[in-house]
Amino acid sequence: MDRTTSAADVVIVGAGSAGSTLAARLSEDAARRVVLLEAGPDLRTADVPDAMASSNPSRIINDPEHATWRWDDLTSTRTGAQEPRVYWRGRGVGGSSLINGQIAIRGTVEDYDGWAADGCTGWSYDEVLPAFCRLETDLRYGDASYHGAEGPIPIDRAPASAWGPVDLALAEAAMDLGYGWAADHNAPGTTGVSPYAINRRDGRRVSAADAYLEPRRGSDNLEIRGGVTVDSVLFDGDRAVGVRAVVDGRVEDITATEAVVLAAGAVHSPAILQRSGIGPSDHLRTLGLDTRIDLPVGLGFQDHPAVFLPIVLDQAAVSPPDF
Repeated sequence: MDRTTSAADVVIVGAGSAGSTLAARLSEDAARRVVLLEAGPDLRTADVPDAMASSNPSRIINDPEHATWRWDDLTSTRTGAQEPRVYWRGRGVGGSSLINGQIAIRGTVEDYDGWAADGCTGWSYDEVLPAFCRLETDLRYGDASYHGAEGPIPIDRAPASAWGPVDLALAEAAMDLGYGWAADHNAPGTTGVSPYAINRRDGRRVSAADAYLEPRRGSDNLEIRGGVTVDSVLFDGDRAVGVRAVVDGRVEDITATEAVVLAAGAVHSPAILQRSGIGPSDHLRTLGLDTRIDLPVGLGFQDHPAVFLPIVLDQAAVSPPDF
């Protein structure tokens, strides 16, 4: 197979929520050349299909015609008793922010303070709050001290007048049981029934790529490359100096003088590390891979559990497809 080489100061693998943000922020330094690699297609905001722009993610997640933007052959189980199921992840510049539910709910004050108390320096609520404020434009509560009004991510909430019959019934039932009303679930110390915050503007999804990368497109020092599948990390001794990728059936070594950043998510970043010889040695041995560093990479991964409760609705209670 043919092999080519290219170079940058920083190579970022994965153009999802983390990778898009990092590429945009790091490339603000005009002297730093940043290359952002994405296995899926490069997608400009102007070319986003209607199903992806919709506030309702059901079509972009489920419709076969939109499989380009998903990893439909990626499956997982939560327990040994379960059959494998498709694990929803976005594919393309924007990553899973292209297909997710757009939920923009922060953790609780106690979560962050607990992490800091356990040794996660810099992760207390007071320390992370400025970052939350900087990234958002809260369209309703932007003037509050714990919100932002000038960030790239718009935060919206549907008014009760726009809720569907099931939403209204659930809210009414919860409040009848004594749960309070919380107009803003991202306000410190709030709990109860609340409209959930989502990242959209004028009814349209705003992905990480829309918010961070689109304003940086055309910058001389930022290269966004879709259709690049990274196989492994390249090393010089113990230092990561680039990545080996497959582009249009050929191998390309892309070197970095400053840093290699793996931002391919909790699924694909561990896989890249393991293919690079970094992972549990027993597991790497079963795959025929040499161990560079024996570490528990990829072990203990869990996503949030869910319980689905189907409800048979009268036709009058069924929301329109894009609600």
